[in-house]
Amino acid sequence: MFHFIKNLFKKEIEKADIPLENLDKWYEEKSKPLLDESNNNIKFKFNEFNVLLNTLRKNIESLEKAEIKEQEKIQDKVKQVVLGHRENYVKRLIQFVNIINVPNEANHETAVAFCSNIIKELDEFSENTAKTFYTVQHLFADEVNQLASDIKRIDSIIKNIKDITENEKILKIKEIKENIQKLKYLKFKKEQLISQFEEQKTKLSKLEKDKIDTQNQISRLEKSEEYSDYLSMRERLSSITNSISDSKTDIIQMFSPLAGSLKKFKRITLENEDLIEKYSEYPVNALLADKELKIITLLEAMKKNILSGSLEIRDKKKEKILEKINLIHQDKLNQIISRYDALKNEKDLMLKKIKVNKAWLKNDELKYKLEHVENSLRVYKEANEELDKKIQGIDINKLKQELENKLKELTNVEVSIKESSSV
Repeated sequence: MFHFIKNLFKKEIEKADIPLENLDKWYEEKSKPLLDESNNNIKFKFNEFNVLLNTLRKNIESLEKAEIKEQEKIQDKVKQVVLGHRENYVKRLIQFVNIINVPNEANHETAVAFCSNIIKELDEFSENTAKTFYTVQHLFADEVNQLASDIKRIDSIIKNIKDITENEKILKIKEIKENIQKLKYLKFKKEQLISQFEEQKTKLSKLEKDKIDTQNQISRLEKSEEYSDYLSMRERLSSITNSISDSKTDIIQMFSPLAGSLKKFKRITLENEDLIEKYSEYPVNALLADKELKIITLLEAMKKNILSGSLEIRDKKKEKILEKINLIHQDKLNQIISRYDALKNEKDLMLKKIKVNKAWLKNDELKYKLEHVENSLRVYKEANEELDKKIQGIDINKLKQELENKLKELTNVEVSIKESSSV
């Protein structure tokens, strides 16, 4: 069957430089004789199959119209059973024949699909009609055996077609054709990746320049007098804030030991209950709001009540409470309030000066920009590393060499595949 295939390439090895973009056309011309012979053989088998289908239809009709021989010797019960099975068998045969659609175009693809479909239908038909076949054969042996022969012939032709499509040379032709498409696609894909890689490199270069420029701007700004003033003000602001915090701590430490006694005193006094409550709960806010320092008078009153016994406090604690009250006097509180007010005013002034100074804002903007640039650099570097791995993973030269070897083996031509652009 493949005599032509066996003898086609017994010539001396040729050499040919073929551009990759023209390789499809060149290969199609080289493989055409092989494929034409294969397609002609497939077409012959398709025609043979169509003839067999017509024969099968006639033989189905013969079975359908066949008369029972020696009817008088056949029991009616047996006759009815066989005739019923014959009717079912004929229906199955007609369904099977009608399903078969022989392709008009004869080639490798249509032949493979046709064989796959017929094998499936044939297996299903054989499985579903085995019992019916043997029952009908009881009274219509000649007709049934002829149909069995036709079915067997179908199986034989399908095997012949499969042999044609599975011929080693034909399969290699298909494989090489796919390899050519693969090489063209991967070459295109690699060129795309390289182009993308170069674009990313350009972006990386620009980002590196932006990073250096931003770092230089930050460096110049941090050396400027304006930024130096800003740092000094920030340092002073931090010191003031700590001092304010210390003043609040002093106030809390002064009044917190008296909190319990003040709450007891509130229950027996009839004046300034709200003020006493504030000093026992929030002494800092209470003192800063107590412009007339009414707390001095209240503490003196509370001291008298402790000494007279009107305000009951345990002996061990009484001395400590009285000691704490004696430490609180108007000059001391005025000193604390004055210091706190001065610190608060200086803090407000410092905040205004810092707000006017634009160096800190510009510095923040530049550092935000630097952070953004560095993040972008990291993302682009990671992306380029991934692109580089993909590019290195596509070995065009290896694919070309493998394809050239297969072409030489099949066509007896030493092909050198040329690329229009380097990869």
